[in-house]
Amino acid sequence: MQFRLCKVRAEARDKLQIIKDYARKGKFDILLVFMFDRIGRIADETPFVVEWFVRNGIRVWSTQEGEQRFDNHTDKLLNYIRFWQADGESEKTSVRTRTSLRQLVEEGHFKGGSAPYGYGSAANLENQATLADSSKKSAWTKRKALLKINSAT
Repeated sequence: MQFRLCKVRAEARDKLQIIKDYARKGKFDILLVFMFDRIGRIADETPFVVEWFVRNGIRVWSTQEGEQRFDNHTDKLLNYIRFWQADGESEKTSVRTRTSLRQLVEEGHFKGGSAPYGYGSAANLENQATLADSSKKSAWTKRKALLKINSAT
């Protein structure tokens, strides 16, 4: 079973509520995730979500970080710090990704998706995706883009 979770509070995540319901019913005894930040992305909430599973008899494991435990007060503090740090790493990764994609577009590379009207996808000498004029239709797309840019300024 695989679920995708976003920056939404735990009580609003349908899939997480299903997993909690399965835990209450004893349908599993180990929750295995790739990394603990996959359980939740909100630094001040995720440690408590993980602790809920542990307090309800579910051992929580990460393939990368091992087992999450709450044996004493120090464990609680260290777990909170771990999730706070992971949230910071997530923010830095997001900034790096946005910056890199913006630079690729500024250099004329195509970052994916459907090609605009009048264009087709092609590969350059470095085998990177680019857009290529496929007909006179691309002139219409260029004119539309220029009109949009000029109206925004």
